[in-house]
Amino acid sequence: MKLATRCNSCNQEIILPYKAATRGDLQMKEGDEVKAFCPRCGATHKKHLNDVYAEENKMLQLLAVGIGLVLTVILWRFYGVIGGVALGASLLFLREHYNSVRAFNRYRIHRKQ
Repeated sequence: MKLATRCNSCNQEIILPYKAATRGDLQMKEGDEVKAFCPRCGATHKKHLNDVYAEENKMLQLLAVGIGLVLTVILWRFYGVIGGVALGASLLFLREHYNSVRAFNRYRIHRKQ
């Protein structure tokens, strides 16, 4: 999962370097605001955590399915139907990845006035 926000100046998507499983974890590490640097226009913004959203990492998903398919083919040849467990494991990984992205985006931090 990757964290992103939008630039106030040019509306370009900014991928943030922070890693956190939930918005609450990110708040404990970084506080209520994070710094976001836009590589397109060079602006630095302070963004509230509610302006940060999680996206699915497509490369990680393709890698998981690819490894699952390769292992399924190899294991199917030697162990038969039990080789399908490798594909099932990769599908479970994809489901958990999707659920973690949804959980991050649903949880909100109260804004302090």
